[in-house]
Amino acid sequence: MSWSIQHLVYIAYFLGIFAAISNAQDTSPPSRNSSIVFPEQNEVLWRTGSNGIHLLGVSILAYCLARRTDKFSARGLTSIPIARWLVILIFIDSWFFLFAAGLLISGIGMSLNARSCEAGIFLCIVLYAISKILIYWFLVEKVHLVHPHPSHSRRSSPAYRICMLFVVGYGIIIIIAIHSRIAFIRNGHQISPVSDPTINDGACIIGLGRTGSMSVLVYDLILTVFINIMFLHPLYKSSNLPPRVKAIAKRTLIAASVALVTSAVNICILTILHGEELGWICLASCGADVAINAIVCLQFSQRPVQAAHNA
Repeated sequence: MSWSIQHLVYIAYFLGIFAAISNAQDTSPPSRNSSIVFPEQNEVLWRTGSNGIHLLGVSILAYCLARRTDKFSARGLTSIPIARWLVILIFIDSWFFLFAAGLLISGIGMSLNARSCEAGIFLCIVLYAISKILIYWFLVEKVHLVHPHPSHSRRSSPAYRICMLFVVGYGIIIIIAIHSRIAFIRNGHQISPVSDPTINDGACIIGLGRTGSMSVLVYDLILTVFINIMFLHPLYKSSNLPPRVKAIAKRTLIAASVALVTSAVNICILTILHGEELGWICLASCGADVAINAIVCLQFSQRPVQAAHNA
């Protein structure tokens, strides 16, 4: 693990230099005509923190992707297990989310126009939700290992079919979230039950309506709790569980718990704020969420011996 810690220290060092340079050069008052609006108080700190999350996030995901594809060969692609493909897809989707979010915030600007503001919520709903679906699918593959069917067929396994039914149902939640999306620029003419209509700072506000946020929160809780039960049941009820399967169940249970906590915290904050957040805060929180889940997937998708060697 020393390699990764060393490189993370380098990344943190360069981010510190970036923050110092930004703080030294930005002596003029913030412009309300800029394409991204940060709070006037400690604006440089907020801007640096937002950029830091996305820069560090894409670096972490690039490292995770490199670790999972270091032994790839063209001839061996067909023999790669589904679970490993899912982990790779999680890293790719999460990388694209962080890259696109960083480009939207620091390049295009979420307050440029209504379309750029709305692009932020679509990033959160589509790419962020896809990463969640891939994570849940990965957990379901682990459920299949813990609850093997005599025929070794996924289609014949009741546990696998029930779990996949929940995962496919997440698509309905995405549709509900898209329908209840919130995206507007505070220009003094916004219609919102939460935002003060007299505020005219040009900030992009995105989020989900109460129906969308509650649907995501409740479904996440139900799905993750159900998957956790699928791992807990054999650990406490089966005395003949092979040590390897027991290790997989324990490790994946931790990964599922982390996925639950990060999602719950993210959606709970959005719900407390009545479904409306500053665009850059929403993208930064979702970016931190996917980066944490990527690290967890990397660590807990390794074999126990390999994980112990890398620790």
